This record gives sequence, structure tokens and C-alpha cells, in this order.
Amino acid sequence: MGSFLKTTIANTVLVLFAIVFALALGEVALRVTWTPPSLLSTPAFERHEIYGVAPIPGIAGTRTTPEYSHAFSHTAQGFRGGPGIQPVDVSAHLIPRLLFLGDSFTYGLGAGDDEIFVNIVARNLGDIEVLNAGVNGYGQRDQLAMLDAIGDRLQPDLVVLMFFWNDLEDNLKENRATFEVVDGRVNRTDLEVPGTFDPLAMRSAPQLEQPSAGSPFYYVREMIKEGSKGFRYRYFGISERDITNEAQKAAAWAVTRELFFAIDLRVRELGSRLLVISIPDHNKVNASAVIRNIDPINYDIEGELRATLESLGIEYIDLLEPMSAAYQSTNSDLYYYADRHLTPLGNQVVANAISDAVGERLRASYESAVRR
Repeated sequence: MGSFLKTTIANTVLVLFAIVFALALGEVALRVTWTPPSLLSTPAFERHEIYGVAPIPGIAGTRTTPEYSHAFSHTAQGFRGGPGIQPVDVSAHLIPRLLFLGDSFTYGLGAGDDEIFVNIVARNLGDIEVLNAGVNGYGQRDQLAMLDAIGDRLQPDLVVLMFFWNDLEDNLKENRATFEVVDGRVNRTDLEVPGTFDPLAMRSAPQLEQPSAGSPFYYVREMIKEGSKGFRYRYFGISERDITNEAQKAAAWAVTRELFFAIDLRVRELGSRLLVISIPDHNKVNASAVIRNIDPINYDIEGELRATLESLGIEYIDLLEPMSAAYQSTNSDLYYYADRHLTPLGNQVVANAISDAVGERLRASYESAVRR
């Protein structure tokens, strides 16, 4: 073996050793001075036989990211903490009942229990029962699965569905609940919900397993991942969206229209009323909040949503105007930049914008039900 090759191999080994040594020193230093958000956050969701994924029942913990940290809790029925609804017979239905369906915006990522708009609306209206059935990643398929299972037991007077533009992408995914309408009835086709399943049953909190930091260089990897996120979002963007052309968007709207039809039909089967409320994207409220790969084809949905719902006779509220006005008057962030969810102020703005409309429809529907 020539001297040049020996020298090259020796230098390479030294460089690799130096890199490993530097990473090891960095890992030790980080373990002494810093804790990754993943280790500070309490696991919040679990696989669910009916819904696919659902909040873990009866737990309380903390959600931590580089942009925020807040406490949260789940009821023993497995919903985001709040006033809740007791599993009582319909005959004991003495005050109006309100059901919120939605995704992580409705669940309330980025805000504590008292700060999320669902619970602010509950406080604003008073003397009502509210159930927050928002769950991370839900689209209309998942919301219909929740409504279908819980509706008969709950008998809500008003169902408020909070729509966000990525619902269109969620609705195209095939590993979700499926439904068909037969003889004017909504039927789930991917599974049969057991007759013994009680969606409002009280359950005990399980023993949670925290994320492990035992893998090599875990702290270093988490620091790189978290530290680069804001830079990556601003200059390189997120992963490419599922909808990138008009044909894909049209297909998503066709599916979404069918799902809205089925949701509205299921709501009417329950003798209730449906209201859809659209949360605009951060880009729409603050034009400077740009993240690459989130484009107008993704978040310009208000016109198509309004037309779709009007064709189905479903009531609709667009929050773009009140949220834009609130941002312009306060010049304060209503969304987190990288996380993209609502800040506590954003939740307050949403609650202020919808409380009167929700309250009016809720009480009208309840009074109509009582007269029946």
C-alpha cells in the first residue's frame, strides 16, 4: 500500500473521529443545557378502532414546540378539555347542545384549554353544553365518522364544522372512513360500528410512554431539526402539497361535495342543523407570512367552498374578513409562523367573530326541537 493511500486513509479516519467526537461533545452539552420539545411534550393521540385516531382519554399534559408551550387536558370521554357533555339520556336534554367538528385548529393546537375558541364560545354563550370533537389531521371523512358514531347518543342541536383548506387533501386520502347514501340514509361502508360502542363512555387515563432519548445523538438530531425548521420553511418551504394542479383540486372538490352532502344528511337525520365556518390560511390574513410550497391553488378556496355549500343549502361563514380586520387593527400575530396554527389571540378573534352567529342558530334549533 503506497504512502499516499495510507496517508489518505489515516486522514479520513481522523476526520471521521473528529466528527464523531464533536457530535458526542455536542450531545453531552445539549443534554446538560437543553431539552428537546419532543421530550417536553405529552403524547396526546392514539389509534382508535372507529375514528382512526382520537385524543387519549382522561389525560393532562403539555404541548411544547419552539414557538409555544401550553398545558392541555382531555376529558374522560376522549375530547379536548372544556365544559364537555355528560352521557345522559336525551330526555335529560334540558339545555342547548353544541357539537364542534374540525381538525387541529378546532382541537386547539397552540393554545391552552381556556384559550381555544371552542371554549371561549362556550363561555360567551353560557348555559349550553359543548363538545369539542376537533382532532388533528381530520378532514370531512373523519368528521363524518365522528358524527355518525356520536350523533344518536349526543343529539346535538347545532353542528358547527370548521373547514380549513387542507381538508381537501385529507378528503382524497384512501385510508379513511368511507360512506354511501342508500335510500336517503348515510351508511358507513369500511366497517360496522359495534352496537356495544359508546362514544360518550367515561374511560380511565392510560399509562403513557414518553418518547425515548436513548438513541445515539438524539439531542443533536432534535436540535438540528428544530433549529432549522424556521429557516427551512422561509427559504425552502415545506414538502410539496398533494394538490398541485387544477385537475387534482377539481377531484378533491368533487369528493368534498359528496362528503358535505352526506354530513348534512346525517345532521338532518339527527333533527339538527349544520353550519360550516371557514378558517383562512395565514397567507390570506398576513401576506408577508409566506412559506414556499403553500400556494394560492392550495389556500384560495373561499369562492369554491361558498358555491359548493350554497348548492347544497348549507349555511356558511367566511372568517377572512373579520380576521384580516383584526390583524390590521392590532398588527399582532393571529397565527404562529412555522406551526401555522392560531395563537391565543387568533383563537379569541375567531371566537368573537362566530359567537353571535353560533348562539343565534343554536338557540333557534334548540327551541324548534323542544316544540317538536
